Amino acid sequence: MTKKILVIPGDGIGAEVTTWGKAVLEKIAELYGHTFPVLKYEVVF
Repeated sequence: MTKKILVIPGDGIGAEVTTWGKAVLEKIAELYGHTFPVLKYEVVF
């Protein structure tokens, strides 16, 4: 299974939360053969 993940830093979720969330997805991908391409966008106001 492949699911695209979009990460937008500064969207109200701290960097430490997105870091651990990505680590969890990487472990799931490793264990079950999934892929989760992570797209990271910077938002500038």
